[in-house]
Amino acid sequence: DWSSDVCSSDLNRDKAVLSNVMNQAIEMGLINTNPCKQVRRNQETPASREVSYSDLLAFVPHCPPWLQAYLDLKSLVGLRQGDMLRIGAFNCRDDGLFCEMSKTKKKQKRLLFMWSDALKTAVGKCKSLRRRQSDPRFFQISQRGFKSAWSRAMEKYAKEGGGKFAENDLRAFVATEAHDLGMDATTLLAHSSDAVTRRHYIRGTRKVKPLQ
Repeated sequence: DWSSDVCSSDLNRDKAVLSNVMNQAIEMGLINTNPCKQVRRNQETPASREVSYSDLLAFVPHCPPWLQAYLDLKSLVGLRQGDMLRIGAFNCRDDGLFCEMSKTKKKQKRLLFMWSDALKTAVGKCKSLRRRQSDPRFFQISQRGFKSAWSRAMEKYAKEGGGKFAENDLRAFVATEAHDLGMDATTLLAHSSDAVTRRHYIRGTRKVKPLQ
């Protein structure tokens, strides 16, 4: 169930944040133990929603222009939402779109998406839709604002009979398409392990040829 998967994931993230706060309180001498250590994590099952090109084409009309541009770019590079919202004109180099992954500060990963006609078109669209020229980011919106805009667009899509999907399902869409095309999906998503990519992001129906 789409909603229950998101709920379990959110609760685990909330527990992690609260646990970190408790650890800080211990270091400050305010408390002696971290009560979050006794709380079990909710079991998370890998999401299975398979997003197709037809899903994206049906969803796009319900999105504002800037979100349409976001979908165009995301479906090419598969960056995490946080990285997508930070990307901007400063990431554009002569040899491609240069991005630094921000999920972890311990080992920052870098990717250079070499220019293709499709990537140049998507980036050009993002640049043209910037409202404030003083802000070099392509998508000049906070994560909270993005979440609200996504929810509104998804509700409109659902009322037309579309099956809801999460923003992160687009990352799985990119990984699956890359895998089916024989590309290195693990490198594309900047994962440290192929097992992570396969367990959480490779979805869909495998395309095979008959013997004859």
